[in-house]
Amino acid sequence: MVKHVKRFYIFIHQRFVFELLFSCIGA
Repeated sequence: MVKHVKRFYIFIHQRFVFELLFSCIGA
């Protein structure tokens, strides 16, 4: 259970970083 939550958190974190990076490049 905990391991699954950790993977989910990493997935969300990577997506957030990607969105932020893309926003900076697009600006």
